[in-house]
Amino acid sequence: METYGFIFRTPRHTFSWITDTRYFDELSSYYVGELLIINVVRLTPGAPIDHLSLPEAKGIIEEIKPKTAILTHFGMTIWRAKPWELAQKLTMETGITVIAARDGMRFDLAQLK
Repeated sequence: METYGFIFRTPRHTFSWITDTRYFDELSSYYVGELLIINVVRLTPGAPIDHLSLPEAKGIIEEIKPKTAILTHFGMTIWRAKPWELAQKLTMETGITVIAARDGMRFDLAQLK
């Protein structure tokens, strides 16, 4: 399955969005920026579908080292594990602010200073 992500560059910030994809070693090198938005469908790797899992997302966050990472596009395994708690745990483990997206959420890029 072919998939595409996005990189947005403003005069002050660069942020990227990793959409549905299978993990591959070079993935993080394409999405370097201060803000990372990442689709995380699965709690554990190995799904029969090409989507990222929480451990894979953690590795990507650790490699890119954005100022903030926002997890989104949760599958049921993530929902059952409470994504807001998973994000808080990732913040503690990585030292990077990780937020679980929610409906209607807004993020002010000024927070990246």
